[in-house]
Amino acid sequence: MIVGIPAFGLHDLTRQAAETAYHTAGNVRVVVFDNASPDPFTKDEFAAPVTVIRNRHNEGNWYPLRQMVDRWPDEDIYVLTHNDMVFYEQEWDVRVWDAFSSDSRFGMVGFAGSAVIGENGERGPTASNLRGEKGESAEKAGYRTRDLVPARAIDGLFMAVRNEAISALTLDRTLPPAHWYDYIWSAQIVEAGWLLATLGIDCDHIGWQTEVGMAEALIPEWARWVEEAGVPTRGDPMEAIRAAGWHRWNEFKPRYWPR
Repeated sequence: MIVGIPAFGLHDLTRQAAETAYHTAGNVRVVVFDNASPDPFTKDEFAAPVTVIRNRHNEGNWYPLRQMVDRWPDEDIYVLTHNDMVFYEQEWDVRVWDAFSSDSRFGMVGFAGSAVIGENGERGPTASNLRGEKGESAEKAGYRTRDLVPARAIDGLFMAVRNEAISALTLDRTLPPAHWYDYIWSAQIVEAGWLLATLGIDCDHIGWQTEVGMAEALIPEWARWVEEAGVPTRGDPMEAIRAAGWHRWNEFKPRYWPR
């Protein structure tokens, strides 16, 4: 199993994510994808055997996934996780292995997800075992679970994909960088004939720090995408990207999950 962590700055948080992923697992390879951080990562700053791959641009999550597959093509399970995830449960990787082994139809297993897609394309209540701030919630809404439960959409904070299903995940160039990939990848996995599941692991998502850390530095890059895509910005490229992603998801949704 290989765990990829795309990162843009936030060294302390990324170190925590990488080191807790490694030290709580029994047998994983951890790779940090430094997506053009102003202050580059080095493998020497990690107190764990972490591979660091430096990319010239931040192009979201699809490229790090492909880099993992191209460089280590024989892994059984590929994991993409946020750099603001913290792992507490010992041998969580064994439970991921067991989840895939329990049903050969599972293509992707996540640590947070929804069993419901609403009329407007929104995910329903989130199932996870995230501790949340002060331990009050599963990703601030939804319900806590330690079981393996069916899902229709997996949250991008942790996505483990079976090797045989990895080809179902493609880059949709009509979508903005780094946004809505979890919705679209969930849809692509389902369309390819696989099933999704949520596995309640003792972990936490120190939420939204990744996006906040990237936003200011990446505004010129995202503004370029918005201009090329012809999306009106109203002065805020981030808002335009969110609107474009939401619109595209709602175009996709009926194809994958008809009423």
